[in-house]
Amino acid sequence: MTEALTKIVKNERFRILGLLVFGVFLFICALEGVEYGFKSIFSEWQVQILSMINADVAPLTGLAVGMLSTALVQSSSAVIAATMVSMAGLVSSGLPLSSAIVFGVPMVLGANIGTTITNTIALFGIKRATTSEEFK
Repeated sequence: MTEALTKIVKNERFRILGLLVFGVFLFICALEGVEYGFKSIFSEWQVQILSMINADVAPLTGLAVGMLSTALVQSSSAVIAATMVSMAGLVSSGLPLSSAIVFGVPMVLGANIGTTITNTIALFGIKRATTSEEFK
């Protein structure tokens, strides 16, 4: 019996399946942690945050926050991942899904626009700092 169990554990497919299940478990635990964190941190500020997100200016605010955060972090992938996790946490703590979409989608768009702006600034810096001989 122990030889058969040892053979199964040494099997590569079993290891990959085990890692996949463990990864999904960690992901679900992380989402639960984000939900608990949002509930405990933002319980006092929930009314102000919900009024900002439910307002008519939420799309413009999300767009501006996405552009600014991408310009600061220099990674649209990190901003998009943080947006998705924070919106999931806010929805699980009581924010309506439609409000999260109204705020989150423009934030993702702002992250992509922020990447374009950052690339343009870098291009102007390279073009100005080098001669055409160096650029070639």
